[in-house]
Amino acid sequence: MTNIRGYKLFFPTLGKHYELLDSVTIGRMGQDLNLDLDGVSYKHCSLFFQNGVLSVIDHDSAEGTFVNGNRISSEEMIILFEQDQVAIGVHPVQLEPIEEIVPDVSNDFLPDPMSDKKINEPPAMPQAPAMPQAPVMPQAPAMPQTPAMPQAPAMPQA
Repeated sequence: MTNIRGYKLFFPTLGKHYELLDSVTIGRMGQDLNLDLDGVSYKHCSLFFQNGVLSVIDHDSAEGTFVNGNRISSEEMIILFEQDQVAIGVHPVQLEPIEEIVPDVSNDFLPDPMSDKKINEPPAMPQAPAMPQAPVMPQAPAMPQTPAMPQAPAMPQA
């Protein structure tokens, strides 16, 4: 599995590469990336790579920034895709993703079905010792029965 961690910008006019990992402002001088070329404004445009998305915005440059041959507005950021062609004025910029290999850890704990190796299971947890039984208490002797109370003689009926 691969992740794109940035883009390599190649300027054929200059024969130079620049690695874009987050953002870059391009211009003639005093910017992150200075291109001393005709048609490049002092502060020409900015490219951003954030959350896996590459985008560009023009800074109201005189010669413009172009995506697929169309001049872009300085009022909106344009999302770029791998096949897009970008030009700063008349100078093309080639964009190449910088990929990094991300190890796939989703199957790290599953056995390889093609392997003859046995997976060692972790040792069983030791059992706790049995609790001793509580001693049985002897039963108390039964209480003697008390004799029933004699009944009172019946009252004569009148």
